[in-house]
Amino acid sequence: MIRGQSEYIGTVVLISVLLIVIYVATDWLNTIYSVARDAVESIEKAKEYLDVNVDSNVVTLVNKGSRDVKVDLIYIELKNRTLVVRDVDVVVRSGRGIGISTDFNGLDIGRVCVETVNNNVFCSSSNQGFNNTISMYRGFWSYERVPPTYYDNNSWNHLVYRVKRVVAPETYFYIYAIPENNVAIATWEDEVLHTFSGERIYVQYRPSDPDEGRYISVLYKGDYIVYPYNLVDGDDNTLGIDVASQAVYLLDICIDLGITTKGWFYVNMFYMGYADPLIGRTYIVVSNLSCAEIGKENTTIWYQLHGSISASTRIAGTWIVNGRSVRFYAYYMGWRVYTVEFYPYNITRTVLRFPSTKYSKPISTIVTVFALSNTYLQVLELTMLPRID
Repeated sequence: MIRGQSEYIGTVVLISVLLIVIYVATDWLNTIYSVARDAVESIEKAKEYLDVNVDSNVVTLVNKGSRDVKVDLIYIELKNRTLVVRDVDVVVRSGRGIGISTDFNGLDIGRVCVETVNNNVFCSSSNQGFNNTISMYRGFWSYERVPPTYYDNNSWNHLVYRVKRVVAPETYFYIYAIPENNVAIATWEDEVLHTFSGERIYVQYRPSDPDEGRYISVLYKGDYIVYPYNLVDGDDNTLGIDVASQAVYLLDICIDLGITTKGWFYVNMFYMGYADPLIGRTYIVVSNLSCAEIGKENTTIWYQLHGSISASTRIAGTWIVNGRSVRFYAYYMGWRVYTVEFYPYNITRTVLRFPSTKYSKPISTIVTVFALSNTYLQVLELTMLPRID
């Protein structure tokens, strides 16, 4: 009886050991398979080797590995720090190359990376065209043009930075702003109204034909003196309209852009007073109609009564407008007007570059930065210094 029990117990123990061995062996096999599979995948991944080059707006991928590579994503880092990610889903054959158009200006591209379906990532060092010029320069010069500043709410928006100066080739202005779309940096070449000079500035005359556009009309009653070309010379210190005495009754400046246009309207003016305390008032209005029709459908963007502004106040104000015509209308309030300007809204940007491909020599221009109210802003300037042999 005892012998039978011992044989039974031995059999149970043996079966249990076999089950354990089988379980462990199965686990070992799974582990060996998993390790082998990972090793194979690692080997296959190691066979992927792409050379990434950027020339203008084309990214060239050259497969220097021993197997075909399927590219899943492309990452395009622009020089304004914007990152663009796109699906590409292309195959680069071993020993072959392909080109991928980025649809960006090559001067705006900083760096490009691609990711394969095996999660390998290959990057260019930088835009090739930019890299080719590095050896010509010995370093960088940088300056903080506008320190970090908060521009609070105001009845007009802010002129942040404005200077007439020489700008060297390979100079960059960088704006860091929150919100980003609340700022614009422009040069004098972007400004529209200076192209109206010559016969397109009318004094004491306004065309009656609503189809006629692209002009500035100045009407006035009283002792005003008008220097038409000074209004559009980009100089905030030259008087375009002066006040000769306290006998000021009406000043009506209308800008007809010809077509409905969105942009940044800028005016620099000085309040002399000379106002009628009962009826003195000033408007800036925008209309989708011409200057010949502007009295009908206006949107007021700025309004002042005599009592709400003190004499000797200089206003360097900007507004984003969307219309065909902009009208400055002062009734029994005396204003000296230095500058009126208009910049198309598409100049709104946070990086401004003066590339050597466009300006091979230093240029003289006016650099202006506008900001809407309730904006945080910083402006940096960076210039590449040429190597002197």
